Amino acid sequence: MAVTEKQMEAIASLYKKLQEYRAVYEGQWGEIIRYLAPSYASARTTGEPGKESAPDFRELFDTTAIYASNILADGLQGYAFGRNIAWFRLRFEQKDEAGNKQHKEYLQAVEKHFYDQLDKSNFYDEARAFLRCGADFGTSIMTMEHDASKGVPVFHSLHPGMYVIEEDRFGEVAVLIRRFWLSQNEAIEMFGEDNLPRQITQNKDDVSTLYEFCQYIAPDTRIKVDVAGTDSYVSIYWSTADAKLAVKEERFEHKPFFAWRWAKNPCGSPWGVDNPGMVELPNIKMLQSLKQDQLRLSQLQARPPIKRTEGLRVNFTPSGFTDITPGADFAPVQVVGNLAWTENQIALYRQQIDASYHKDFFLALMSNLERVKTATEVNALMDEKSAIMSSFFSRLSHEFIEPILEAVYDLEMQAMRTPAPPLSLPKQMLRIDFVSPLSMIQKRALTFNTTKQFLAELLSIAELNPAVFDKVNLDRYVEVAGEGYNVDEKIIKSDKEVAAIRAARAQLQQQQLNFQNQVEATKAGAQGYSAASKAPEKGSPAEAASRGGGM
Repeated sequence: MAVTEKQMEAIASLYKKLQEYRAVYEGQWGEIIRYLAPSYASARTTGEPGKESAPDFRELFDTTAIYASNILADGLQGYAFGRNIAWFRLRFEQKDEAGNKQHKEYLQAVEKHFYDQLDKSNFYDEARAFLRCGADFGTSIMTMEHDASKGVPVFHSLHPGMYVIEEDRFGEVAVLIRRFWLSQNEAIEMFGEDNLPRQITQNKDDVSTLYEFCQYIAPDTRIKVDVAGTDSYVSIYWSTADAKLAVKEERFEHKPFFAWRWAKNPCGSPWGVDNPGMVELPNIKMLQSLKQDQLRLSQLQARPPIKRTEGLRVNFTPSGFTDITPGADFAPVQVVGNLAWTENQIALYRQQIDASYHKDFFLALMSNLERVKTATEVNALMDEKSAIMSSFFSRLSHEFIEPILEAVYDLEMQAMRTPAPPLSLPKQMLRIDFVSPLSMIQKRALTFNTTKQFLAELLSIAELNPAVFDKVNLDRYVEVAGEGYNVDEKIIKSDKEVAAIRAARAQLQQQQLNFQNQVEATKAGAQGYSAASKAPEKGSPAEAASRGGGM
């Protein structure tokens, strides 16, 4: 390996520094795991195999937050990107090329190939964990590899305790150092037996031990390392059994991992902030306490304590009888507590948690809003809620969805698995448009609705001056509306087709006009001939003239 021992020491020093920085958040993460994400339970949030704990729900008295987090993750996949919806579309940067039928068919073939590749990979399964992690912990990391044997990309959503990150000066997560574990056979397959420390390879019969490895991914300008190649990103693997020895070195043209923060930390930390899991943690803990109190109070009211009398056996069954001897004492102890107040407080905390996770938006179509509101009012509420979600969703698109599609596109192009472009297609850039239901709702709410309001204003003016529409390009409005509703491009004709239709219509109208003019001219000629051939009326000047006499 070309990486020197000194360079490995520099990487180890950076790793230690970033681990110390991450430790600031681990205490809060532990509480999030306890109350909100029991499935992430592990020793010191490391995610180390063999040290994780089974999900423990025994101390939870209310699962509102867990349910809301699941709804957010499932809703984003259902509304923004998922197996069963169309969520992206490819377009040419140069609009004129999109009018060519052969080129359109090529774009659709490429789109289908990408959808098929993502469907065959583990992307959608890992994406759900990625979304939940971002909402609960504030930061999510996903790596991408290439399984050449199966011909698909492979994705891994990382446990928050398995990595550290660092931002560059532009605020982008540029450095990732992660931990992972491999068996002996997996390590030999991935790195080659000759590159591994002897501690891993010496026992050929070892099939159960998992060995810890680390991977450093960063721009080649972060720490100067001797890795062959010119691509911008370097990747260096090593085993913790011998941290001074690199076991694999790679270069990548693009960053081979994806980082999403719910919101950017204004203090310069690379870790995300203001996510529902962190913001609502006090409310989640208070809700657990109130729910526990409510259960205790309900039990006390249903089965209140009684003053103990020797020999007394109390029957707590409905309509049951308790026999007591004359003079014996049987009196329940007064229970103090207000169940109604407790229930109101629980409802308030649940409402706040649901709002932070945007649960009401994702369940709007399943709720009974349409029974109490008109369709226009429901659409207005959906538009308003989608606009509120645009902040974190735009960051999700920028930091995760767009880079995923670009990385998959580059991978498929390098592997030469994409359909071949037609010879008539000149080299040009492709544009990715997001066309998921959530993207369309936001696009209509933030842009298209204003266009409709503008046209509605013009309609009222057009009653006084119809010429006002001379300033409006209605053809382009059709295109804008088509994009706003994600109409299939086959439905909207190209400019060339429209020009041909209008030319044919104008020619037909001219022919009809010419024919009408000929008919009118013939009719006028016939009327003139009829008047000329008619005998003069008796006593008329024409009759006198025909006799050659005067009046």
